[in-house]
Amino acid sequence: MTEQLKPCPFCGSEYLFIDEIDYRFNEDIPEYLRNAISFAGDAIYFAAVCYDCNARGCEENNKNQAISSWNIVIRESQNEVKAQGIREAVKKADNETYIGVVGSDFPPQKQYRAELLALADNLRLKHE
Repeated sequence: MTEQLKPCPFCGSEYLFIDEIDYRFNEDIPEYLRNAISFAGDAIYFAAVCYDCNARGCEENNKNQAISSWNIVIRESQNEVKAQGIREAVKKADNETYIGVVGSDFPPQKQYRAELLALADNLRLKHE
């Protein structure tokens, strides 16, 4: 079963298509390389493309890989949005009052802030 393309992470458009790139007819590549590419069978690649903003995904060997590659970009983009939301929560938390644990030397506000920043970093690093 073929996976569906998710909306464009850059403009939000749902008007996407899979482009078929055939390097056998690319005149920018010297003829001897085009012949070698054709012989190796690596001449045709696929990439997801957004009609509206012309964003282009990675070139892959088949359509399913192109779709998966595009959708991974979406997940990474969503994690960055979540991390940005957490950073905004940290800014807001800096102005709030917290009730701490009795006997703790570490102020609860700083502990909460550190936990939020660590969560944001983990989300960002998850896909790097």
